[in-house]
Amino acid sequence: MRKLFAVLLFGSTAFAQTTPVARPPQFVVMAFDGGLEPGLWNEVLGFARAARRDSQIEVKFTVFISGTFLVPTASRAVYHSPAFPPCKASCPNGEGDCPRRCRKPGQASVSFGGTLEDLKARIRVINEALGEGHELASHANGHFDGSSWSEAEWSSEFDFFHRVIFDTAQVSGIREADFPRIALDPKRLQGFRAPFLATSAGMSAALKKANYRYDASGDNDIDYWPRKNKVGVWNFPLANLPVPGTTKSVLSMDYNFFVMDGGDKTAATLDQAKAKALEDRMVVTYLSYFRHNYLGNRAPVQLGHHFTQYMKGVYWRALQRVAREVCGQPEVRCVTMSELANFLDGVDDATRSAYQGQRFPAYAPSTADETPQALGLAPIRAEAEISWEPLSERVLGIRASGPDADKLLASDITWEWSLAGRPISTGLKPDFRKLMAAFAEGAVLEVRALKGRAQTEIFRSARKLSLGTNGGVRLGEEDLDRAGRLTADPPEAHRESN
Repeated sequence: MRKLFAVLLFGSTAFAQTTPVARPPQFVVMAFDGGLEPGLWNEVLGFARAARRDSQIEVKFTVFISGTFLVPTASRAVYHSPAFPPCKASCPNGEGDCPRRCRKPGQASVSFGGTLEDLKARIRVINEALGEGHELASHANGHFDGSSWSEAEWSSEFDFFHRVIFDTAQVSGIREADFPRIALDPKRLQGFRAPFLATSAGMSAALKKANYRYDASGDNDIDYWPRKNKVGVWNFPLANLPVPGTTKSVLSMDYNFFVMDGGDKTAATLDQAKAKALEDRMVVTYLSYFRHNYLGNRAPVQLGHHFTQYMKGVYWRALQRVAREVCGQPEVRCVTMSELANFLDGVDDATRSAYQGQRFPAYAPSTADETPQALGLAPIRAEAEISWEPLSERVLGIRASGPDADKLLASDITWEWSLAGRPISTGLKPDFRKLMAAFAEGAVLEVRALKGRAQTEIFRSARKLSLGTNGGVRLGEEDLDRAGRLTADPPEAHRESN
């Protein structure tokens, strides 16, 4: 009998120390890069409104918008990117010994703003978002890699962004007297995320001169408490997340999940079962990140997405599930990045160091309904041997043995069976009649275990089927899904801080 060893690790155990430092809130920051499509703006705003209306949950988002989205396409020549060297008068198109691409007006790697009516609709929905407490921040303009840019080049990029935000019509030569303006006080434009997360030595100084409070371009460990850089700008990095059930790590951004999940090749053949599996995996990864910090040192949770429906909306649906799960929990604040900066501005270095080292009282629920167990957040380390050999040629099923076997067979765990990507049944045993009705030689039978109300995937295994004797089936020896061995916090995910 072939057996699989599963280690289920959820969260980290908080340790209490008697110190004068009060326990900080658990901040959760959800941000989007983009901001072109009013339809996606409306989806995001609609979700936040529904959470407030239906569940009394406050969810705030930060949107890093590209400046070209506020320039009508017909006026694109007003933007001059620092990305290329200036064009010489003798070779304006880059021929001969001239640069292959030079700084001609109107070049960008992302879209411009479309028609005037498109721009009006975009400004209207941006103003709705600002009025409801969401944040608008800078994603520069043309979405170029600025890793080689000088301070002066970054300053040029920031200057154009500021002008197009605060003087949209004037920058583009729009002559309509009543053309709408973005209702943003210049003091409230406080944050930046670099395209490609690509920074240079001159960027920080340019940010400081442009009066930015925070930079969200970096990456760091999951338990990192933000610090200011040498010029006094807060560093709000994305996190390198371990992917439960694998030895992989992934940046806490939807595009990185898209690449990990196979990109366009997977998207082209995505069916309902695969989409649900990818959605579940992001939910599991994000909730494991949240648990680790919520029950640990309370470092802010940073999640970055795009106004792009990667994998047909899989990752946006996953983010909504995570927000609904965590934003209403005790001591959790789902805030904008500037609101996080406001909190940190009131924290001295000694207190921030105490937060980093988890030197504050452990979380003590106020009611039985708020215990980590009730919330599905309790750290669990379950050791058991899982077997799903045929119990006979006509009966397949899950068996668990070992000191924690009961945790793997608990009532809040759902076992899902599918054949060739199509659901068969749930339970410790698959429905044999349905299995045989869908049987094909060499088809892959998969079993997953999903825990709690968030349906967190804690176990997965897959093996090929072949026809046995007397109308039964046989399972292949090889486990085709490497998630059979589960670790939620591999050591390679905790590298040294930069």
